[in-house]
Amino acid sequence: MKLTKSTLAKLIKQQCDLDIPIDKIVKMMFRSFVSDNSHFALTYKGFHLLKYAKFQQYKIRLNKPITMKSLLNLDRNSPAPYYLPAKRKYVILFAEKPAVMLQLLDGDLENFQL
Repeated sequence: MKLTKSTLAKLIKQQCDLDIPIDKIVKMMFRSFVSDNSHFALTYKGFHLLKYAKFQQYKIRLNKPITMKSLLNLDRNSPAPYYLPAKRKYVILFAEKPAVMLQLLDGDLENFQL
């Protein structure tokens, strides 16, 4: 089963007992809701919904300031949800494979690829 925003929203709806339609949950959770199977950047509410639903999370400290290239690399290459906090000193990934790859790169988002 491929991870999409709508399937993730269905899981969140079940786990958190929400009485909100799936399309509104998707709009509340993700920064970009144009494509269903890419661009998994989470909003603050989306991050806390995944945290409340007890999804496994991996916090990776970034070694360089975030540039536009690093944001594009993260957005293009992350097959699962991720959250960048306001201070952008670290990234929280909700999948093991990208977290391991980023950890091996010592938090360097500019060279991050899967």
